[in-house]
Amino acid sequence: MNTPNKKTDGVRLQKYLSEQGVCSRREGEDLIRNRRVKLNGEVATLGDKVKPGDVVLVNGNLKLTAGKPKRVMLAFHKPQGVETTFRSFDGGRSLQDFDFGDVRVFPVGRLDKASRGLLLMTNDGDLANTLMHPKYGHEKEYIVTTNRDIKPEDLKQMEQGIKIETGMTYPCKTEQVFQKAFKIILKEGKKRQIRRMSQALGYKVLDLLRVRFENVKLGELKPGKYRHLTETEIAGICKRKKDK
Repeated sequence: MNTPNKKTDGVRLQKYLSEQGVCSRREGEDLIRNRRVKLNGEVATLGDKVKPGDVVLVNGNLKLTAGKPKRVMLAFHKPQGVETTFRSFDGGRSLQDFDFGDVRVFPVGRLDKASRGLLLMTNDGDLANTLMHPKYGHEKEYIVTTNRDIKPEDLKQMEQGIKIETGMTYPCKTEQVFQKAFKIILKEGKKRQIRRMSQALGYKVLDLLRVRFENVKLGELKPGKYRHLTETEIAGICKRKKDK
C-alpha cells in the first residue's frame, strides 16, 4: 500500500481537494485539521501530498480519483432563507436542496442566509480562491432596500469608508436608486458588511440582492435556478485573474 507522501513530489492535499471540486483550498485545510480526510487509508495531516495512484477519502464516503476535472462555472440565484453551505445547521434550507448537475461544485464566497441573488458555483478551487481573496479587488454589486429614506450624505460616507466591528471598510461606489434603496459596489467581503455599514448609519436592511460579480450578471435568472457561465464570462473572469 502507498503511504502518505510528505516529500517534495506530488500535490499538496488541500490543493488536490480544491482541484477535484470538493471545496476551496482553505476549507480543505479545515477538513484535514479536523481529521476528516484519509490518504491511502491513514488520517491525513497538513503537509501530506497526493501523487498518482494515491487514494483520498473525504468524510468517510467520498472517494476521489486521479485527474483534474473539466472546469465548471455556474451562476446560481440563491433564494432568501437558504444557507450558503451544503448542510443546514438549524434544519433549514441549504445548497444541498438544489440540483447543480453531475459535477460537484461549491460556492465562491458566501451570501448570508437573509440575502439573495447571484452566487457563483465552481469546481475550480484555485479560481475560487482568487475570486474570494480581497487583495484582488473583484467587484460585487448589490441593491439594498432599507427601512427609511436614504440621505445622500450617508452614501458619501459609505463611499469613503465606515468603521464597523472588524475595522474600517474600503472605499466603495454607491448610487441611490429609490427613496429607500441604493446600489453599492464592493471590492471586499467582510461578514455581513453591508448590513453593518447600514446599521452604523442608522438604517435597517430589509432586502439585500446581489446582482453582479465582476462581469457576471444575475439578469433574469429565477430564484433557485442556475445557468452555466458563457465562454465570454469565463474568459473575462480568468483574464481578470491573470491581470492581477
